[in-house]
Amino acid sequence: MNAINRVAWAVPPGAKAGTRPARLVAELVKLNALVPDSRYFFHGRSASAGYSESVGVWRPFSKNVGDSGRSNLALLSPVFGARAVQDALWVDLYDDWSLAPDINLWHRTIASKAYRSARSTGATVTANSVYMALKTGAPLSNVVPNGVDDSVAELVSSGDHRRRLIVLGHFFHGRTDFDVFRAMLTSQIFDEVVIGGAGMDKHMIAMLAEVSREHPGLLRVVEWLDEAAIASLNGTRTIALLPNVVSDYTLSQDMMKIYTFMALGIPVICPRALWPSHLAPDFALLYDFGVKLDDVVAEWMDEERPSDVWRSEFARSNSWKERARKVIRILGSESA
Repeated sequence: MNAINRVAWAVPPGAKAGTRPARLVAELVKLNALVPDSRYFFHGRSASAGYSESVGVWRPFSKNVGDSGRSNLALLSPVFGARAVQDALWVDLYDDWSLAPDINLWHRTIASKAYRSARSTGATVTANSVYMALKTGAPLSNVVPNGVDDSVAELVSSGDHRRRLIVLGHFFHGRTDFDVFRAMLTSQIFDEVVIGGAGMDKHMIAMLAEVSREHPGLLRVVEWLDEAAIASLNGTRTIALLPNVVSDYTLSQDMMKIYTFMALGIPVICPRALWPSHLAPDFALLYDFGVKLDDVVAEWMDEERPSDVWRSEFARSNSWKERARKVIRILGSESA
C-alpha cells in the first residue's frame, strides 16, 4: 500500500477536529499510513492556509487534486465529483449527501454522480453504514463505522441525582423528530433538560419557546457541550435522547453521539432502526414508530448503568484508532 500524501475533503484549516474525516486522517497520520506533510484540498469559502489549499465552492475538483493519479489520493467528500472518485486511491463516503436537507442542491447533485461513479472506480471504497455501502457498491466488509476517542472513557462523571436529559444537535426539519422531542420535553419526567447546539431551525426555535413558557426552569440551552462538560452533567439518573426521524438520509448515517454517550456511560434513547447493528443495545432504550416513550422512560432510567470497566472496553474497541487500523487493513488487502 502506498502512503497517502494528498487528501481531498470538506475540512477547512482550523476547523474542529471532531468530524469523521478529521478523526480518521489524524489516526492514519499516527499510524504512518498518511505522510505528515500531506497536501490537503478543501471545498468551501475558507481561505487557503499552510498545506491546505482552497479549491472553491462550485467546482471543487482541480488539476492539483488529481495530478498524480490514484497512487496516493484520499477522497473524503463526494462534492469533488465523479472524476475525483476515479482518480483516488481511497474513497470514504459517509452520510448520503445527495439527500441531506442542509446541503445545497448543487452539491447534492454532484454527490449523487460521485456515488454512481463509486460503483466503477478502481479505488478502495469504504462507507460509514450499510446503507452507504449498498448505495456505492462497496463490499459490506468495507463498512467502517464511526468511533470515539478512547480517552473519553477516562472522564469522571460528576453530575448529581436529578432526573436529567441531555440532547445534542444539530437539529433541523428533515432530520429531527420534533414530535418525539417535544413529547420528552413535556413529559414531566425530568428535573432538567440540557440541550447543546440547538441551532436556528424555525421548528426548533418555536418548540423551545413553547416549552420554556409552559415549563419554566426546565430547559438549559447552551451553544455546545464537549465530552468533559457532558461528563460533569452525568449523574445517577442522567440519560440522553437522539430524536432523529427514520428516513433514507438518517439511515445513511452512523450517529457519532451514540459512541460518545456510551463511552461516557450515559444510557441512550434512540430509534431502533438507527441503532448501529454492530453494537449490542445493552444500555439503550430503542423505540419504534408510535411508541409512547414516557410510559417506560421513568422506570428505565433507574436501571443499571455502564461500569467504568465496560466504558473502557467500549471506547477501546470502538476507538478512532481501531477504525483507522481497519481502513489500513482494507487498503492492504485490496492492493495485494
